[in-house]
Amino acid sequence: MVSCVVRCQVTRPAMEAANKGALLNPCPPFYRGEEVTDEVIESTFFVGYAFKKYLLDVQQAIMLYCLS
Repeated sequence: MVSCVVRCQVTRPAMEAANKGALLNPCPPFYRGEEVTDEVIESTFFVGYAFKKYLLDVQQAIMLYCLS
């Protein structure tokens, strides 16, 4: 890992210092242990997988709306 990336890494202490109720939904591609620590991905702060599960459906609905 490049040393300058560590300074930009989302860590548990960073998430705990964030506003109450803060959630992390990183844009892909992100790499476990690089941009986001394993600890944050395994925590309740991380909603990325649950959110992205429905992203394609939402994108398709928007496209249908715009084309009709």
